[in-house]
Amino acid sequence: MKRAATKVNGFQQILERKETELVQVLRNRDGIAIEKSADQMDEIQYASERDLAIQNVDRESNLLRHVRAALRRVHDGSFG
Repeated sequence: MKRAATKVNGFQQILERKETELVQVLRNRDGIAIEKSADQMDEIQYASERDLAIQNVDRESNLLRHVRAALRRVHDGSFG
C-alpha cells in the first residue's frame, strides 16, 4: 500500500510542476498581439502567426484543465 501512495505522490509532483509551467506559459500571450502592416503579405503572415498562437493557448488551456482535474482526483483519493 505504501508503494501505491509513493507512486501517487510522484504523479502529484509531476502534475503540480506541469500546472505551474502551463500557468506561466498562458500568462505570456505576446504572440496574440494584433499587428498592422501596410504590406498585405505581412498582414497574412501576422494573421497566420496569431492563429497559431491562439491554437497553442487553446491547447495549453485544455491541458491545464485536465491537469487540474487530475490533481483534484489525487486530493480526493480517486486518482488512479
